[in-house]
Amino acid sequence: MPQAWQTDVAESISTTHYEGSPAEPVSELRSGRVAEVAIPAGRLVVPGTAQHQLKLPTSAAEVATARGVSVLMPLKGEPTTANANNDFAIGEAVLYCEDGVMWVYSETAVTDGQPALARHTANGGNTVLGRFRMGADTGAAAVPSARFDGTTSAPGLAKVKFDLPATG
Repeated sequence: MPQAWQTDVAESISTTHYEGSPAEPVSELRSGRVAEVAIPAGRLVVPGTAQHQLKLPTSAAEVATARGVSVLMPLKGEPTTANANNDFAIGEAVLYCEDGVMWVYSETAVTDGQPALARHTANGGNTVLGRFRMGADTGAAAVPSARFDGTTSAPGLAKVKFDLPATG
């Protein structure tokens, strides 16, 4: 009897939630843009300084031009010392979601339906650019068409629903 071999592998094998993993099936995953800086999964990405680049936001104006959230790729390879977070390296194509519900890390507790803000400037203990939060902060700005999908009682993983304009 011939041996049957599996030829297809699903990118999302684990049912554990991680920063940058889809919270539900998404159809609006994009690529075709490369990382201008190292980009960890689950972070807001904005246009880079050159055409077809993405980077983390460094101003409120950049947050307003959001392209989506970088997507965790568990089969991308093992993290290395030089790339401990398994980031999208400089020059590497970035997979990102512009329309759907994604797991992200929130600096604060969140309430269902409230606007999602993204960090663009370090402020106090909150220093991770592109991470999310609810509520006013001088180093964060509202992400267009992004709202929290669910409620949490403390900082940590939260779901954000995005409906950003298609950018291709």
